[in-house]
Parts: sequence; structure tokens; C-alpha cells
Amino acid sequence: GHEDELFFFLRDWLRSCYANRVEETIAHAEEFAKMGRDEQKALIAYALYLMRQCMLQWQDLPQLVGAFGEELDFVGKFSRLLNARNLAGIREELEEAYMQLERNANPKVLFMDLSYRLGALQRPERVRA
Repeated sequence: GHEDELFFFLRDWLRSCYANRVEETIAHAEEFAKMGRDEQKALIAYALYLMRQCMLQWQDLPQLVGAFGEELDFVGKFSRLLNARNLAGIREELEEAYMQLERNANPKVLFMDLSYRLGALQRPERVRA
């Protein structure tokens, strides 16, 4: 279904950000730009939901995680990349992207910028204490 498509797109995009695979990230940005505005916003909203699930997992509250199947597998793996600083940073970047979409930002430029920022936040060697 549609939620599965959003999940797979989001999972693959976040992996390409983390691994700094520029060609894949550009392909994701082009795909994102082709989506309608409502679908773009739905993707960002879903990303915020998934990050909340990761936060609950990271805080060792698995009983509150509402993810199942492949989503739960992703949450378990992605939550290992999190710390107090990047968790807040990722949430803020996604919220800012959502607001920019509401203000009719160029979706491809926005998505490439977001990809770069999220990639940097996911990679612990780039996070300074």
C-alpha cells in the first residue's frame, strides 16, 4: 500500500544520506520533486512519526513503540545512530522542511539540503559534544 511505499522510500533515502551516496540522494530528490505537495508533506510527517518511534526505542521504551515488521526492524537499527543532540537536530530539520514545503519551497533544492543535513546528523563522527 501507500504507507509501504512511503516507508521504503524513506528507509532507502535515509540510508543513502547516512552512507553519503550522492547519486542515490539526487535520485531520491528527483523522485521527491515529482510527488505532489500533499504527498511530500505526508512523507515528512511520516518521517517525523518514525523518528518518534526511534526516540522511544533509543530511550529504551520498546513497549511504547508502535512499529511492526520491517518498520520495527528499521526503528531498531536506526535508533542505534541516535544521541540526545542528533535526535533533536533530526526532528528540527524535518519540522523546518515541512514548514518550508507549506511556504512553497523548491522541493528538489529543499530535499537535497535536508538530505545533506540529515546525513551529517546521522554520522556520529560529525557530531561534536
